[in-house]
Amino acid sequence: MQDLDVLSWDGEQPWALHHARQADVVFLSAAAVPERIDELMRTILGNGRAQVVVATEGAAGCRVLTRESLAVQRFPAAAPQRPVVDSNGAGDAFSTAFMSRWLRGRPIEECVRAGAVSGAFACGAPGTHEELITEAQLDAELKGRSP
Repeated sequence: MQDLDVLSWDGEQPWALHHARQADVVFLSAAAVPERIDELMRTILGNGRAQVVVATEGAAGCRVLTRESLAVQRFPAAAPQRPVVDSNGAGDAFSTAFMSRWLRGRPIEECVRAGAVSGAFACGAPGTHEELITEAQLDAELKGRSP
């Protein structure tokens, strides 16, 4: 299983598309190409082996495209449970928690919710890795939230 995180990719550099075509799971940011993000997600899914492509949109949530649905799905962000002090590391926290569920074969909705909760948690600490959500904290947060 390979995953690829190309958060700053604007969809133009061929090196990133080459790698995206070889990954099983691709994470990217919609910020670099907001007007073309759905098209870029379809290009990645249609020209490679990816099973899922996730485009994060910060406070707007994320978009997900899978081989099963072939339609871009939109998911909301999780509301932070503590004051936001720094968004650095939120994307990494999202992808890590998403993958923790994905690798267990969990439904895409659960993967996204785990990612959203972890990303929101990361915003409550300064820097990129000073305070990470634990598995127990993530499980508790997910049980307390509605789908």
